[in-house]
Amino acid sequence: MDIRAGENTNLNNQGYSYGFIMIFIDEEHLKAYFPHPDHRAVGAELRRLSVHLLNFDLPD
Repeated sequence: MDIRAGENTNLNNQGYSYGFIMIFIDEEHLKAYFPHPDHRAVGAELRRLSVHLLNFDLPD
């Protein structure tokens, strides 16, 4: 898995000031990550810190 994160420098950011991308080896790894305890912990912390979240998956 590859993870990239950073500040959104687009002036038309619609309030989304930061973002990150997680690139999984394949769909099996993505499916395995969803119920993983580390994912649950990170998700809870992101919800605590954020006003709005936007999630989406892009197939390779």
